Amino acid sequence: MPWPMIHFAVANRMYEGQVSPAFLLGSIAPDAIHAREGATRKEKMRSHFVRNDRLADPVLLTSKYLEYIDLSEDPAWKAYIAGYFIHIFTDERWTATLYADFERKVQKDPVEIRKIYNEEVSQLEYDLLRSSYWIDVILTQLEAATGFEVAPFVSVEEVEKYRDMKLEWLKDPKNEPGIELVYFTEDRVRDFIKKTADEAKELLKAWEALEKRTIQG
Repeated sequence: MPWPMIHFAVANRMYEGQVSPAFLLGSIAPDAIHAREGATRKEKMRSHFVRNDRLADPVLLTSKYLEYIDLSEDPAWKAYIAGYFIHIFTDERWTATLYADFERKVQKDPVEIRKIYNEEVSQLEYDLLRSSYWIDVILTQLEAATGFEVAPFVSVEEVEKYRDMKLEWLKDPKNEPGIELVYFTEDRVRDFIKKTADEAKELLKAWEALEKRTIQG
């Protein structure tokens, strides 16, 4: 799965630099399960609507989006839920493209694959942090955002704790591995961000149109 900087970059491109704090926080909310003590892989799979070890297909993702989006008329809730579901869409695209290519090229045991992956995406976070002109605004908005519970998957406290954990991690230069990227080069990743953000923007338009039809009955 991609790490937060990818989700922030997708969100920023989708909204052409005008993304809301609520959408930004929603865009990392499914991963807030990591802030839960003793969280299991099964719980993470649930927060991402994984079925039979596969991320949610478009039909399931659409039905769940429509189920959650109308639970409140608060614009911040709607932006947050949009971010939550675009996170899952982005995860699916990453898994099917860049990560699938990575696994084919590495050809090592699962433990070594995970080690290499974590080193590369950790470095990628810092490379994107330095090269993204919009990052200061995004991180300031994220810090000010208020979370929502997405029952039964993540609580407000977990989402806000996870946000704080990620912000602290990004601020600490000791977390940067200091390696040269081999598999997740910035050029390849920026191509992914562009394509995924454009697809996500169209997907969200389609969801919003379905929501309007549902309301109109």
